[in-house]
Amino acid sequence: MKILAVDDDEIVLRLLSGMLTRAGYSGVRTCTSPQTALDIVRREATPFDCFLLDIQMPGMNGIELCQEIRRMPAYRSTPILMLTALSEKAYVDSAFSAGATDYMTKPFDATTVAMRLGLASQLAAERKTISDNAEIIDSFIDVLEQTTRHDLGEAIDLGKMDGLLSYPAFENYLYQSGRSVMFLATVFAVKVRKAEMWHQKLPPLEFKDLLRQSASEIISPLEDHGIFLTYRGSGEFVGVVPRNGTRALKLIGESISFGIRESEGRFGAVLPRSVTLTIGDPIPTRLPTRGGILKSIWSSLDNVREKTEAEKNLFAGVEGTDAARHSHTDLSQEKEAQEQHLRDEFQRLLEHELRTEVGEHGRRPTRMQRAESSLFGFQKHHQRLFRGREKALFSRAGTPEREPLAQATTAPGNDLSADTKKNRHNGE
Repeated sequence: MKILAVDDDEIVLRLLSGMLTRAGYSGVRTCTSPQTALDIVRREATPFDCFLLDIQMPGMNGIELCQEIRRMPAYRSTPILMLTALSEKAYVDSAFSAGATDYMTKPFDATTVAMRLGLASQLAAERKTISDNAEIIDSFIDVLEQTTRHDLGEAIDLGKMDGLLSYPAFENYLYQSGRSVMFLATVFAVKVRKAEMWHQKLPPLEFKDLLRQSASEIISPLEDHGIFLTYRGSGEFVGVVPRNGTRALKLIGESISFGIRESEGRFGAVLPRSVTLTIGDPIPTRLPTRGGILKSIWSSLDNVREKTEAEKNLFAGVEGTDAARHSHTDLSQEKEAQEQHLRDEFQRLLEHELRTEVGEHGRRPTRMQRAESSLFGFQKHHQRLFRGREKALFSRAGTPEREPLAQATTAPGNDLSADTKKNRHNGE
């Protein structure tokens, strides 16, 4: 592992070099000037795998040196560890904002340095693998864009952005900040709604760009309050603001909605027009230990997951209730229309039969008794005929049977019989 250590104190450099050699790191170079370090980095044919930088140095300080290293394309993702006696939060914030991967305060022991360098070595190995296969990746970029994607739950690196850290760097920042007794912070989580759907529909680059836009929308209203944010995977972000930024966080509300920038790529048509972010309730907390850090992070994630699930169930319930209400209304109206149609049809049949029967037999008898008897016979015949038709019609429609119409058709007959009797009496 090729390491460059920069510190203006030569004694510290000798101690550090010996410590690293005993830990198994032989390729260690040192220098006492940030400007000299930049000259070495620019001239070096083989890139360094890791940097160890002090902060307080004459001329250019370690934070400025970190920024200059990050501007070089070959070192955009190279691990940079800050080794300093400064533990104030302002220096910690500035270091991570400049691109530092980790932050260790002096005095430090060999075990801690070896552990931190082990993590840096792992990152460097991954970087070397990518570099060795760069030509292959470039030749198959089109295939990779369509077929290769990160797992949804993976905490992918979203790239450089003010206030945005990788997840390991975010944990390190919280730990270093929490060492200050007076430091109070508010941890919160944010979740992209329908992240699972967008992860399935969008190619990897478009999905990553959606996450970057989401991070920008979260950081923007809080950038003046010292926010640091990280992507945790599964469409979830975790952020931290000092306690004096809690009010600004609450003013944002429970969600953020924003429009997606138009894409000139081939997959622009499948991009969503807008995305909504659900913001969990802020959790005021002290962060004294790594255990406390993890507890705060997981509490905030559980909070936003419960909130998102509740919103999902609420929207599904409203849509289901509306659909059921419309369905029931439509069925009721359809059934009522069918019943009315059958009533109208039956009424027309009844009127037709009455006109036919009366037209053929109503004036034939000359005697009142025969007329009364004939009409009575028609009524009996009508009852049997239309009672059967009514039952068949309503049976096909699936509606309950109506009350027999015999009474309705008999009543006029009774009135007619009474008139007939009266006329007969007058005739006599």
